[in-house]
Amino acid sequence: MEGIDVSKYTHSPVHRAVASRDHAALRSILSSLPKPRDPSEIQSESDSLSEEATSDAISAVIDRRDVPRRDTPLHLAVKLCDATSAEMLMVARADWTLQNEDGWNALQEAVCSRQESIAMIIVRHYQPLAWAKWCRRLPRLVATMRKMKDFYLEMSFHFESSVVPFVSKVAPSDTYKVYSDVT
Repeated sequence: MEGIDVSKYTHSPVHRAVASRDHAALRSILSSLPKPRDPSEIQSESDSLSEEATSDAISAVIDRRDVPRRDTPLHLAVKLCDATSAEMLMVARADWTLQNEDGWNALQEAVCSRQESIAMIIVRHYQPLAWAKWCRRLPRLVATMRKMKDFYLEMSFHFESSVVPFVSKVAPSDTYKVYSDVT
């Protein structure tokens, strides 16, 4: 990537640290963030709400997109081929799914720019991050489900294509049935 004008990132300390490759400053910023709980400890709705607030506080710092091209600090690390910053951001729970102005997420940027080491960093971290997010939200989902009346939901997935004939015969299809009986 051509030269980065660090002055465009002065309002975002994380972006500035990544753009200037100041790993010590980035480490300092990330270490000052609130520490998320172990996902297995989140058991109640109040735990869930508390952990969601912690997650939002972390995201407000490391997932900012109020910069040129709406790049997150992780996008910037990918564009600068800075695997160290990418690793630090992923450990801090950066959201790799956020898209920049062009509609690309950080993993897509890494793959398309042939940054294999950074793509592997993102892939290595994204499943545990997704699991932590699920565990963080599950108690609230369960509490909401308990407040709902009885219901039945059926979802069917079938793949069809007018371009590729017989795809529906080969592609997977499934039906999920969800029952709720509160009484």
